[in-house]
Amino acid sequence: MEDKWNNDEFWGYYIYKYITGMIQSIYIIYKYYTSIFTSIFTCIYKYIYKYILHVYYKYIYMYITSILQGH
Repeated sequence: MEDKWNNDEFWGYYIYKYITGMIQSIYIIYKYYTSIFTSIFTCIYKYIYKYILHVYYKYIYMYITSILQGH
């Protein structure tokens, strides 16, 4: 047992396994959170886009009617 704990290869293997496990878990969490954020972002973007288009068309409509009434 004493030789095992002093062996550099033994520790190197466990450190390697630990680091790869951490990288895998970080990657999974990153993928999970990015999918959530993209879905939330697309919902917000669609809502804002619809709102801006609505306001924009309203503004254009008011502008055209004011031009028509002015002439």
